[in-house]
Amino acid sequence: MRSRATWGVVSTSASEKPLWARLVDRDTPRFETGLPVIAGGERGVLAGISALGMAVRTCTLPFARRDQIWAVLPQESADSLVRRFEEPCHAMQWEPVKTGALVFHAVCERATMGVMLDRLHEAAIKPVGVVIAELGAWPLLEAAHLTGTTGPTLVVDGSASPCALYLVEEGKIRELRLVAPASETLGEEALLEELTWLIEETTTRLDHPAGPRAIFLGRTRDFWRPLWEGRPLGPVEIPTLEALGQGLKQWEFLRPAGLALAAARGQHERLLDFQHGAGERQWHGWLRPWRGAGVVALLFLLAWGGEEGWRYTQAKARHDRLKAETEATFRETLPTIPVIVEPVSQMKQALGLMTGGAMEGDFPSLGTWIGLIQTSVPAETKVKWLRLRYEPGEVQLHGEVPSYNHLDKLRAALQPLSKGKETRMDEARIVPESKTVRFRLVLP
Repeated sequence: MRSRATWGVVSTSASEKPLWARLVDRDTPRFETGLPVIAGGERGVLAGISALGMAVRTCTLPFARRDQIWAVLPQESADSLVRRFEEPCHAMQWEPVKTGALVFHAVCERATMGVMLDRLHEAAIKPVGVVIAELGAWPLLEAAHLTGTTGPTLVVDGSASPCALYLVEEGKIRELRLVAPASETLGEEALLEELTWLIEETTTRLDHPAGPRAIFLGRTRDFWRPLWEGRPLGPVEIPTLEALGQGLKQWEFLRPAGLALAAARGQHERLLDFQHGAGERQWHGWLRPWRGAGVVALLFLLAWGGEEGWRYTQAKARHDRLKAETEATFRETLPTIPVIVEPVSQMKQALGLMTGGAMEGDFPSLGTWIGLIQTSVPAETKVKWLRLRYEPGEVQLHGEVPSYNHLDKLRAALQPLSKGKETRMDEARIVPESKTVRFRLVLP
């Protein structure tokens, strides 16, 4: 019986021909490569887009749901990018952590992806996903049981052009770095120098006593040797082509073969899928059988929503009016307090401070903190307060200062308020639009 084949394709630019690989044995795995494209006759195609011209980031966001992450991810990317994307397209992996979610995401120009998709559609090929081409080697490593779920694994792929380096932790890719194309043109010495720097930068943040496992692909052991000698790396492996896939004839097809394997196992979402990166759901097909009932329900909802919308408008106008009156009273009564968080609560705290009720247990109240901050921060710090979050046991200060030097002065001024405990800087980054430093400082 004929095996049901799965195809993978890498198409990096309009001047290059797509590279193809077909998976013919899911258990080995065994591949046929360099075969002619059968237009419209195969399923399970993954398209690979080059990471050149792409930005990748790792961040921690205070959200637990996928839709919440998608809602803020475009702004998070824009805040950290030097060069703006005209029409950005996002892809991400994420997992929950104590503070929210750890997110590894990438952004590229939608037009770049569109050019590749147009070429494939001309051949009547509709891919099931669009992923980063340089990550195509990962499924092969996974199939060969070379990436474990315990401890981090550092993969340096010398078969990619340019060379790619990525970090795998608990079965997910955490970071992706590419060697600058200019370094590759300068020869092997420049290539090794940049790879050394990338490895050190990637492994510095890891808290692993034995160092990460290292897998080097695409070059000889003698070429890779300077990268692990004298460095804090764990076991080093240089797998052969045969270990990654029987029947794989040429190393240049390593990446499309990896994509073919990922497509066969439905793993394209684990490879940062840009085609589904907008978080959209294809619900129209599911809705179609219920179209008639849906129209009736929609008309009912519109009628009900109109009445509720009018009530909401009236309630919101009243709320806004009361809020404005409260804030005006707050400004008149407490003109020295810089940040309004909850005016009623803050006025109660300030009253408690004036009457001596300034402590909640052993921790200062909100009114006490506001007074201490107001009198401790000198004008030369030029701080612009954005938000203050108060909980018994912790105060979070959000704001902006002109430079990191101003931030150091601000932190030094607030340190005495912590009574011997160290203040914690949870965030400090430059805002590209204003060139200011946005920070989040925690006082214990």
